[in-house]
Parts: sequence; structure tokens; C-alpha cells
Amino acid sequence: MTNFEDWFVGFTDGEGSFIISFFRHPRVQYGIEVRAGFSITQYDLDILMKIHDFFGFGTIAPLHKKSGFYYSVASIKDCLALVDFFDSNPLLSKKLDDYKIWKECVLKIKNLEHRTSNGILEIAKLREKMNLKTSRNRLSFDEIKKVVENKIKAM
Repeated sequence: MTNFEDWFVGFTDGEGSFIISFFRHPRVQYGIEVRAGFSITQYDLDILMKIHDFFGFGTIAPLHKKSGFYYSVASIKDCLALVDFFDSNPLLSKKLDDYKIWKECVLKIKNLEHRTSNGILEIAKLREKMNLKTSRNRLSFDEIKKVVENKIKAM
């Protein structure tokens, strides 16, 4: 690899995932915790180590139910570093659309909008536009809205 940045952009186009997650959390003001993240799943640990070494952040861990590993970024600080990277090194595939939505969500989280009822719902609406794989654990927009509304009623 002579140009790691170009290689990583192409690798992310094929294997990367931009993630916005919502979790029920009774101790936060509106009952929903919002998190941004990024991950790449791979069988080749050496590739993930090169990615980790290049960025200097993130976590590498084994997959739980199948063979392989994943590299993940979960802190807002590290997500913002990825925003800087991908703004300077744009994705080339349809994944660019997901990145733009993810970036908007990351910036809302950075600005603490995820701590307001409107911010949570705005981020949830944005996430609905992303090309997400369905998950049994994924909260839908309607579920998120219901939790937030119930918390507001209880205030």
C-alpha cells in the first residue's frame, strides 16, 4: 500500500459501517441514550491493526458469535476525528450518503442536541434515512418517540 488514505477510503466503502444507536436508559432525562460509532468487521486481524495504528484510536476485539474481529470507534472525540478524515478523503460509493447523515448526527451529539427531546427525535429521523441492516435490538423511530413522550409526560 503506497497511499493508506486512498486504500482506507475504498475499504470503508466496502466494509465500513457508520452507526447511530439508541438505547433505553431510565436515568437519562428523556429515557433514550444516543451514541455514534464506526466499525469494520474483518477476518484479517493485521488489517485492523494497521487501521488502528494509522488513526491511533479505536478498539479491536474478537467477534462473539463467529470468527473474525472488528475495529470500532465509539467516543465522540474519535468520531469527530473520522469526520475530519472523511471530509478530506471522501468516500466514493453510495456509502457517502450514509456518511453525510452520520456526520450530521455526530455534530448534533457534539453540540449536545442529543440531550434534548427535539434533538433525540431529529437524530432518530436522520438515522431512518441511513441504509441500515435490520437488527432485533434496533429501536424504531416510533419506539424512540414513545419513550421520549412518556418521559416528558412524567416530568
